[in-house]
Amino acid sequence: MNRLTNDSMVGIVKDFTAIYETNPRQTVTTVIVDLVLALVCSPERRPDALFTMIAGFVAAMHRAQGMAFSAYFVQQLVESFSQHYDRASGDQSDSGSKHLISLLAELYNMQVIGCNLVFDYVRLLLGQLSELNTELLLRIIQLCGPSLRRDDSQALGDIVNRIKPASSKGISVRTSFMMDEMKKLQGNKTKAAARNKDLADQRTQIRKRIGVLGGSQDVQPLRMGLQDIQNADKHGKWWLVGASWSGDHGGGDSRNQSSKKRDVDDTAEVMDFGDDDLGIPDLWQLAREQGFNTEVRQRIFVALHVATDYENAELLIRKLRLNKHQRKEIPEVVVRSSERQSQYNPYYSLVASRFSGDRELSFQFRRCLTMRLKRMGEDIDTGEGEDFDGEDADEYDVRWVYNTARLYGSLIANRSLRLVDAVKYRNLAALQEKAHMFFEVMLISILQECKSDGLKEVFSGLDPSDARGVQYFLKKNVRKTDLLGDKKEKKAIKNSCEAADEVLKRLLVVESL
Repeated sequence: MNRLTNDSMVGIVKDFTAIYETNPRQTVTTVIVDLVLALVCSPERRPDALFTMIAGFVAAMHRAQGMAFSAYFVQQLVESFSQHYDRASGDQSDSGSKHLISLLAELYNMQVIGCNLVFDYVRLLLGQLSELNTELLLRIIQLCGPSLRRDDSQALGDIVNRIKPASSKGISVRTSFMMDEMKKLQGNKTKAAARNKDLADQRTQIRKRIGVLGGSQDVQPLRMGLQDIQNADKHGKWWLVGASWSGDHGGGDSRNQSSKKRDVDDTAEVMDFGDDDLGIPDLWQLAREQGFNTEVRQRIFVALHVATDYENAELLIRKLRLNKHQRKEIPEVVVRSSERQSQYNPYYSLVASRFSGDRELSFQFRRCLTMRLKRMGEDIDTGEGEDFDGEDADEYDVRWVYNTARLYGSLIANRSLRLVDAVKYRNLAALQEKAHMFFEVMLISILQECKSDGLKEVFSGLDPSDARGVQYFLKKNVRKTDLLGDKKEKKAIKNSCEAADEVLKRLLVVESL
């Protein structure tokens, strides 16, 4: 642990993984956690970069060893913070409490934990605005404030509104500064300091390194609250698979329930999402099962699936009043919901077409495609450490490939997206198996949905290299496809390929002039 650096992190995690294979898992976990917390709680002054690095190490172990490690680490961190906080005087700074709350904020930044636990601590510290509490709150705001606002601006607004009526008389300068910072954060008026930019760069580099580790490819943050951890001995640990749990006691998940109530109000829907008598599925649980690990994505998912049609879906999603950062999540929710269906559902294509006219969301739809092509085994440098590596190609279901290809084929056919954005920088003559299937299904969908007079518009924008690639793929694969069983469909696709070939030939002649 003393040799832990950003560069050596992956090697150290692999060494620990080897130790796990020859020793009792809980013993190894306990020793590692005790060593890390002892390092964090030491009274010496620590730079913020150290907490980012340690949080990155925990995130790497979270990916390599699963939730059991990170859940135990967070539980011990909470207990250690309680001990330091209870011993500290309210009017004096405590290095142990300060270091632990800084690490907690960085664990949230590295997506080891969700925003629930951080918001619980913010509420706890706002209960009494002592000098120590103010200092701890400032640490949270400085390290992860913008992320909290992005994940749940409503919860942040509720917290800030609680301190607004407080009189400015009798409070210290530091407390007044903290209150101003929270109000600026609520209004999105905070400016990133140079230090925060350096930490953001460090987090990005750590995520890239974590991306090369094995383990689970769909790791989600731990979403337990402070009360869940404090009552774990009495009620159990619902966040761990296989752990005992005595049921919902209305404590740690209360904030989620209030958030759900706000969301239902926002979408103007009066619907019980868990009525077994009516056969209505719990959409919030379904969202979590499909890997939507933030409240913003879950809210979009629910709005998408309570809608009566695609126009109503657009209205409900817009009623969520998402900010510009949260809106970027819409394409991912739509695309993932579409690919996870048992069979292709054109509903999601219609919903996507309502949002793809927005320039930023159009870019996000293209980014979703790039991410999925990488999961299909294509060698693509996305520049993000959290993305999937090539080993995940086996886990990307063929059904998902088919549904995603139909979705993007429909969007291109109705000109919501451009074909050039899908094929640019792709070598169509040397695709991986699943990527090959994707482009074959996508081009078939385009030819089926697009009339002959619309092919020219669809293929416009292709440069000569891309046009030749598409031309080759149509002749070699689509024209002789075995994905269609009906003879009439095969004949229609063959005729469409010939029409498309003529369009591409004319396009290449014009480009050569």
